[in-house]
Amino acid sequence: MTTKQQRFWDRASMGFRVGERAGEPYRYLSVKALGLREGESVLDVGCGAGGEFKLVRQAVGDTGRIFALDFSTKLVNRAQQRVDDAGWSNVEVRHLDATKDSLGDGEFDAALAMTSLSTMPNVDVALDNIYKALRPGGRLFVADVNPSGLFRVLYKRLAGAPGIDVAQRVKHWFDEVDLLDEHVEPVAWRTPAPWYLMVLARKS
Repeated sequence: MTTKQQRFWDRASMGFRVGERAGEPYRYLSVKALGLREGESVLDVGCGAGGEFKLVRQAVGDTGRIFALDFSTKLVNRAQQRVDDAGWSNVEVRHLDATKDSLGDGEFDAALAMTSLSTMPNVDVALDNIYKALRPGGRLFVADVNPSGLFRVLYKRLAGAPGIDVAQRVKHWFDEVDLLDEHVEPVAWRTPAPWYLMVLARKS
């Protein structure tokens, strides 16, 4: 990611609680859509301040594992503080760039990316890294914006985002991809996709 993007997300980290409250319904939907089970390993791409950790950890239990990463140093620090305060020994937080760093090699049962892929300068590289990190049969849940019009212009300018259709890029990389509704049920693909979308993908 660029320095501009890092500055944006470092500044955004100050209001992380507002963002977490806004995204709370989608956190429940992510766990439901992924069908997480006891003992599974989960990759959290663009974890922010760790808003997903509690629900995901409840689903995978003490025998499961969460490996989380973010590009923003300040958000990683906030996420690590959350882990330390809760005493979670099976949650690891790292400062990594999903468009540059390896995320693993066939070691995760599931992955999630909550409003993170759309901000990355090279979504395809990030999706390739996520794909490689998943085991055969591994699932990916994506909840993200799909800005259009003036929103797209502002999003690209302020966040340094590419402003592309994330759902279509997921569809390009993964073998089975469904666009989901608010009940995490598959719906017909729409073009363009709604301004905020949810996608469930599976690696064959």
